[in-house]
Amino acid sequence: GSQYVQGFLKPGLLGRMVEFVENLEPHNPYPFVLDKQQEEERLSPRNSAPKREFAIYNDDGSIPGPYAWGQFQEGYGEWVENAPDVLRELAGAIKTSFKEVVNHFIVIQYDDSVENYANPHKDENDQWADGASFFNISLVDGGADGSPRRFQILRPNVVDGKVEKKWPVAWEEALAHNSCLAVDSDTNNYYKHAVPPRDLKREVEGTRWSIVCRHLVSSIRKDPKYVRTVGCYKVTNVETLQRWKFTKEFADAFPFAKDSEWVITWKDGRTQHLTELINERECKFRRSQLKNEAHAKRSFDLLEDTFTWAENNGVGFNRSSQKYHREKLQGLIEADEGGASSG
Repeated sequence: GSQYVQGFLKPGLLGRMVEFVENLEPHNPYPFVLDKQQEEERLSPRNSAPKREFAIYNDDGSIPGPYAWGQFQEGYGEWVENAPDVLRELAGAIKTSFKEVVNHFIVIQYDDSVENYANPHKDENDQWADGASFFNISLVDGGADGSPRRFQILRPNVVDGKVEKKWPVAWEEALAHNSCLAVDSDTNNYYKHAVPPRDLKREVEGTRWSIVCRHLVSSIRKDPKYVRTVGCYKVTNVETLQRWKFTKEFADAFPFAKDSEWVITWKDGRTQHLTELINERECKFRRSQLKNEAHAKRSFDLLEDTFTWAENNGVGFNRSSQKYHREKLQGLIEADEGGASSG
């Protein structure tokens, strides 16, 4: 099961780890995600906290990942940094205490008590080692005298055989400085977890760092024989990245703006070019935009054009989804007509 351990790191490693996170320059390169329920592009509260991403590169030079949460495939593998010694020491401490391997780290900095938080979610674990846990190391500015953040584990709320949207808290703890929370795979599969905004009526402002450690089996590497050029992208370009508030220099670093050699090997052995993964996600964004436009303009013609565009670009709507969106559009039209007649 899951475990919560205080005083996890020995003093020497703890000191080096604190120095490491205090000197990082975190950023927020994950501004947009795809809302799977609403099928629309939106800012993700889960990504509102600045962070840096690291991995212990494999012996063949490939990089563990991508951690396929659906957010920042653009940055692989340029953006995932080779883990420094201090994170490798942390991996060793986890292996000694829990007999598990980790090779991927996301360092998250929670500065703002209200803006920096993580909504209830489950970690995407399809590319993890079988049965792997994830580990959350907490460091607090000011140490034991600082202000830790609450971490919640929420259980599903089933009413009349259906899982309700709001899940009640099953466990909550203000994760202490130098603590390690190990969340096993069964807990991650069944429960959700969250870092809620601070309750400023009873909590004090302060910075907390979270180092989330995982064991990824998938990997990504450069293959000069498998280059895809910028022209292969169906939707996204440098201008789109700038619209998403990336700087031009930041956008130019990614495969949108240059030839890409990156090839993914997934856990099941399949290979996929990074551009294909990006295209799939970006076409889903575009599909959602077109669908929302059809609904906003109350146009069945635009909706049918959206279905055709999506099918032609490999992100087609299934029959039940098409039926749902036709019925939803019809409902919007009837609601407008009802409002007009009553007025």
